[in-house]
Amino acid sequence: MASLPILLFLLAAEVPCTGPSLDLDAIRMSSSCDVDHRTRAPWPEAGQLTLEVPGEQTVARGESIDIPVLLRNTGEEPATLVVDPGGGRSVVIAGVTRDGQPVAQDYCPISSFGMARAVRLTLDPGGAATATVTWWANNANESPETMTLVGCKNGRGLQTGVYELVLRLPGTREQPGAPSVAVPVVVR
Repeated sequence: MASLPILLFLLAAEVPCTGPSLDLDAIRMSSSCDVDHRTRAPWPEAGQLTLEVPGEQTVARGESIDIPVLLRNTGEEPATLVVDPGGGRSVVIAGVTRDGQPVAQDYCPISSFGMARAVRLTLDPGGAATATVTWWANNANESPETMTLVGCKNGRGLQTGVYELVLRLPGTREQPGAPSVAVPVVVR
């Protein structure tokens, strides 16, 4: 039987990199939009791109939640961007707070695969790209460098309450005008 990486390679079909409707998760799994990881492109004008989420999310302590995210081009011109797909993620969690205070090490992202690649996409005016980010309501008691999906499943559940996750595109921390969005998540 073929290994998982080979199956993923075989399943990764050609996906569109330009247009009014893109799927960032499919782009991440495909090589259709890949460019050299050192490639840079001028960032679209500040405010031309927005990240949107459907609103407050709810998750049980110790469980995970998949949060749908929409990247929208609100400008009148096409928006071309080159992003690093975050070690295997389409959208990353840039920070977590509870009651307005930073939560240190109390979140559990999916581990990074360290891939040196980048993707180029172009969203038409008014176009949108969809993605999903997974968040575990656990404290795995591990450093970010050693967190793994297994650690996420085996960690302690976070305290109940309302957490705020700040989401952004991977590799855009240094980009002026790069979009980010805060999403409240109720842990019960």
